Amino acid sequence: MKWVLPILAFALILTGCDSSGELRVKNDTKHLLFFTIDGSSYEVPDSGSVTVELDVDKDWEIFDTNAKNYDLLIEGETFLIYAGSTSGYTNETQVEIEDGKTLDVYAAPTHACVKVINNCDVEVARVLYDRYKDGLLQENNIPICDEGVPPGTSWYYRLTPSSDSSDISYAFTVELEDGSSVQYPASILDVDDQFLIELN
Repeated sequence: MKWVLPILAFALILTGCDSSGELRVKNDTKHLLFFTIDGSSYEVPDSGSVTVELDVDKDWEIFDTNAKNYDLLIEGETFLIYAGSTSGYTNETQVEIEDGKTLDVYAAPTHACVKVINNCDVEVARVLYDRYKDGLLQENNIPICDEGVPPGTSWYYRLTPSSDSSDISYAFTVELEDGSSVQYPASILDVDDQFLIELN
């Protein structure tokens, strides 16, 4: 009988050390979503989901250490986390992963956005917008992209959408490195709307 106790203790250690849970990120927007957790990055297609298995690193089953906190970076073309404590938006939060369980994170749209896909041979130098509220100009020639958009790449920028009380519309100007520019007339953008600019 002396050998029974060491075997039981060893079995407890094994069951305690090898444990994991899952994080499932569900993209409820019509556009791309991105998240990073535990050093790995993932892309979630529109209306899709991605599930990631994560270690819980329990030490001892008898001490009930069956959960682990992870830092989660998450944002999308039309999504940011709303932080009630600061009444603002952020792309960082912390999630608790429990052994044997799946934590669901739902990303519902919070913004509109403009997206530039540069398929031409010239780099985009700048993108600017004019913003209108109920048809009245509020902001003029606001630069939102100064780092450039090289050929063969894309870029996006989240925008404040219309609300129940007012229509928000945006007009855009795309300036190219060769000195030319393209102007796009104002369009009302609601939450989860994307103003797509494709340069060919």
